[in-house]
Amino acid sequence: MVTGIIDVGSNTVRLSIYRLENGGSFKLLLSKKIVAGLASYVTDGALGQEGIEKLYKCLKEFRSIVTSLEVSAVRAFATASLRYVRNAKAVVSSMYNETGLLLEIINGEEEAHLSFMGARYSTGIENGVVVDLGGASCELIREENGIAVGLTSIPLGCLSLSVGNVDTIFPEPEATENMKAVIKNTMKPAIPLLAKRPETLCFVGGTARGASRSFKELHLRANGSFGPEGIDTLIKGFELRDTATMQAVRSAAPDRVFTLYAGLLIMREIIQASSADSLLVSKCGIREGYLIDRIIGA
Repeated sequence: MVTGIIDVGSNTVRLSIYRLENGGSFKLLLSKKIVAGLASYVTDGALGQEGIEKLYKCLKEFRSIVTSLEVSAVRAFATASLRYVRNAKAVVSSMYNETGLLLEIINGEEEAHLSFMGARYSTGIENGVVVDLGGASCELIREENGIAVGLTSIPLGCLSLSVGNVDTIFPEPEATENMKAVIKNTMKPAIPLLAKRPETLCFVGGTARGASRSFKELHLRANGSFGPEGIDTLIKGFELRDTATMQAVRSAAPDRVFTLYAGLLIMREIIQASSADSLLVSKCGIREGYLIDRIIGA
């Protein structure tokens, strides 16, 4: 069976096509993403017409791909991209009428759970905190011996934090201080989850993967693990307007040039709050978790 999953995020809209195999395993056949930046089209709490049209174009293109490839089943969901907008129901209805795709809006707790499922599949993590850092929200879930014991979702993401603060590639000092203040204030609900020092901190999502790739590119494809020092190195590179750092980011994560700095600041704050012993970046995330939990599990 071949299944397509469409993930409508605040920054990117992604299509992943998997072949389900015996024993509950699966293989990724195709992955495509479009940087839509939907969070930047939210005004007065509603997704504007330009954002709606961008989403429609993304879904129309993905609908065409899955039809041409004769994909058996297609599931689509939206996270913080529609979770916090007041016209979400109207957008979902419009997308269904125009494309035939029914968008399921996933709440913060569900997103944390699905990200945890994907991270566990990828890394085998059993004890620690899984962090799904997206464009407009951040989900954290704590697990002990493979069992989720606490989770939270906060409205803090790399794109939403960048909007209004990052107008150029290089951050201005005033904007940096403003972003740091927003992070500290918004992070407060997550502190109890991080207070008990986790064995491992596992990041999920494109920002973390882009940061890891950028660090390795900066250090000529270093084989060493990407950790807190790597995050500090990239942040310093942005703040010093370092040419080598910018070249590395443009090469490894070109679609995140304008949002990666904000994401790095969020990652550093989470790391400092947790004092974790080790740091992981998962190759799998919410789409794989959705596949495992909602399709294979069903």
